[in-house]
Amino acid sequence: MIGYFVLVASYAFYSNDALAASQQCAPGVYEVASDEYLTITKMPSAYQVVKSDGSFHTLRITSANHLCDQGAFIFEGKKWVKKPATTLNTTFSSGGASFAGQLLLQPNANHETPLVVYAHGSEDTGWIESAVEPYQLFARGISVFIFDKRGTGQSTGTYTQNFPLLADDLVAASNQAKMLADRKFGRFGLVGLSQGGWVAPIASNRVHADFLVIGYGLVADFTEEDADQVVLELKAMGVDTDAITAARQITDVTARMIKTQYRDGLPELIRLKEKYRSEPWLNAIRGSYTGVLISTPPEELLEKGIPAFDSLNVDWSIDPIVNILNVTAPQYWALAEEDKEAPVEKTLARLIALRAKGKDITIRVFPNGGHGMRQLDENKFVAGYLDSQADFIKGISRDVYGNSKPH
Repeated sequence: MIGYFVLVASYAFYSNDALAASQQCAPGVYEVASDEYLTITKMPSAYQVVKSDGSFHTLRITSANHLCDQGAFIFEGKKWVKKPATTLNTTFSSGGASFAGQLLLQPNANHETPLVVYAHGSEDTGWIESAVEPYQLFARGISVFIFDKRGTGQSTGTYTQNFPLLADDLVAASNQAKMLADRKFGRFGLVGLSQGGWVAPIASNRVHADFLVIGYGLVADFTEEDADQVVLELKAMGVDTDAITAARQITDVTARMIKTQYRDGLPELIRLKEKYRSEPWLNAIRGSYTGVLISTPPEELLEKGIPAFDSLNVDWSIDPIVNILNVTAPQYWALAEEDKEAPVEKTLARLIALRAKGKDITIRVFPNGGHGMRQLDENKFVAGYLDSQADFIKGISRDVYGNSKPH
């Protein structure tokens, strides 16, 4: 799988076979006080509980201590009551596929209530009743539209990483969300997470977005991301500058290969593999795709390619800088300082340069955060991340969001 392109979250799954029907918890927001809440979403065999402090808890609910009954949830000795929501399930079409969508409308939604539609990351699973961040934004007073992207969950079609096609789907989802909300919203915008940071800018102008929010995304193309990821991997091993230079030679070649169906660059890769075959770092390279190209026999590349990559239908012509330059709405970018899958250095520099050209871009870098905005030393969202998004969506701002740094 391509590293940043296909992000597979690692969770602890627990058997849920004995869970009584009366104990089933409806996904949503549960409150114990106006400023203390949690969200419940579904996992394959458990529930994901995320508290207002951002901490994650994976639960198999089997006892009176973890019980849902008549809209209440007993957790940590407190009774959490489900927040009212108008939940509207729907279907819509785009590009030959049928999509399942769900609108979470604030109970007293009106012309001042913000509405967002999410652009997915690279996961190949559905989001309805499962994705955490949309429910966390709903808890913060924002109406949210979620859908299962093509080839996942309840939606048809073939899973793809063709960003123009995914942007078409996002436009269709946005039109459906606005129709369902029936004018009970004010500011409308898109939120793109991870890979969605490539997709949302393409769709932004077409849906007349009032704002664009990107979480842990990149302003770099696929090949740049792969090369930067390889360098980070080798630096973590403590290699010298000569090894970094050699690795850059390799990623330059693999970039040409991946763009040309492996036709351009294979002899060079064979030569470089032979030149550095005694170096311990060579077989430690992973990246998004370079590690796979290094480890695959040349004759297999020529005969079969890499089916896992080739089936993604990637459009290698996408230029993320041009896409962001074209966005007319104000943008907010939340970057994780320790992100190994979407390295921030190049993205941060380019966002600052784009802002110098007149683009309305707000940037915050969150320290001690990895991809997904999880704290490196704790299973929770980085402090201030979700609040900063919610405030930007509402058109307000504070000086302090956790330990993040404005740029």
